[in-house]
Amino acid sequence: TASAQQPPAKPPVSHSSDKREKLETGEQVLMPGSGPKPYVLQRKGNIYSCTCSIWRSIDDIEQRRTCKHLRQLRGEKAETGRVGEDGVRKSDEKLKELLEADMRHRQMHAA
Repeated sequence: TASAQQPPAKPPVSHSSDKREKLETGEQVLMPGSGPKPYVLQRKGNIYSCTCSIWRSIDDIEQRRTCKHLRQLRGEKAETGRVGEDGVRKSDEKLKELLEADMRHRQMHAA
């Protein structure tokens, strides 16, 4: 049996670009993050995903998850239309929660 080939990922998206990307189903885009590895954004059918911790930790079905990387790639209007205001709110709340946990962790170890 032939193994399914993954389509090559697009090059990283520039943070300063006003151009919005449209992911076709099965397509991947790399987006630089704060760590050494870029995030992988992809589309499978009507599910858009990202490998960032925000997207992975949102407690909702995959179709209603978003993150700042998907919003940057697709645009605020497109992502809000896809996941609704509640999906965007959950993403923002999860980001705030993780940032606060990181700050508490750093303060504990700084003392």
